[in-house]
Amino acid sequence: MSWFFQTDFSNQLIPSLTRLETRNLFMSRQNAVSPSAAVSMTGTSPGAIATKTATKTAPKQVNPSKAARGIMAPQQGAILFEPREFLKARAAIDGQDVFIEWTGSVYAMVPGRPQERLFNITGMNVARGIQDENGVWCLVTRELNYYTDPVSGELIHRWKNPWTEESLTVMHVANDPVQHQLRYPIPARQAGNSASFVLEMFPTYPNPLGNNPQFRDYSPSPDYMASEFFQITVPLDELQDPQRATVDTMTLAWNRIGPWLPWMKMGDLQGQLVYHAYGRRVSGYDELSPMLRQEIEQRLPKYRHAPDNFTQKINMTSWRYFEDNFDAYLEGDRFPINECV
Repeated sequence: MSWFFQTDFSNQLIPSLTRLETRNLFMSRQNAVSPSAAVSMTGTSPGAIATKTATKTAPKQVNPSKAARGIMAPQQGAILFEPREFLKARAAIDGQDVFIEWTGSVYAMVPGRPQERLFNITGMNVARGIQDENGVWCLVTRELNYYTDPVSGELIHRWKNPWTEESLTVMHVANDPVQHQLRYPIPARQAGNSASFVLEMFPTYPNPLGNNPQFRDYSPSPDYMASEFFQITVPLDELQDPQRATVDTMTLAWNRIGPWLPWMKMGDLQGQLVYHAYGRRVSGYDELSPMLRQEIEQRLPKYRHAPDNFTQKINMTSWRYFEDNFDAYLEGDRFPINECV
């Protein structure tokens, strides 16, 4: 939720979370990401973030000059958590793999027509929190997201476009890497013993497929524009416990409004996709749904673990994946591409 979930924190957080990708802070990415997504941020001292405290400390009140401006609406009364604390909520700070699974639906919104549910989705993200060579806390992940039939729930590999009646290859999501450097405090809202990180993002940047005549029928717009809304909620006492490397419980929600996916081959048809998904942290790999485990074990074994390190690779997105695998798409291959052959 390609944090799937897949949105660019890195261009949206100015100046505080500058250079950080969001959709993938939480799940897996399904949207396009700016090429600058892997660029590091500037800000909070890595040494201060990494310092361990012996007792619980009260969260900081939001300072507008230091909070994550530019990606969310003003949050009066929000509290700030250092990147190390945030990674305890999103992943873990001891290097262990943390798995998230989500489910949801994707709707088509076309002017003059009622909304239509096109697909259901189910996906996973495996993440870990690490420090890079400069002591900066990083979130390193990879993720999968699958489109399923909204009635039967079965995984689909061919889709009949209801507007053009063309039968098309379904390109499921396989994003690797999805990574972020975290240098600034991240705001959350407190409600009793819960802390909720709420992010509202509106990424806009050049469409990586938009100027290539080869993709005219697939993604013709020169610009990529979307809106994404995330909420991740964890127990506050677990988040603030200095003896813990992570929390036991985390729930998330994700909503997105964005353009047609390239593989849908929608051409110039006006309209947009609306996503709604929800998920949770699972206790480990074995608690993922059988379909996801089967895909990983038989076709995509590297998704059994998060990446070991933060790299200079550009984050993978559905738009880049489509460009990289366009020939396989035209040939009708099954996606994600099998890594075991």
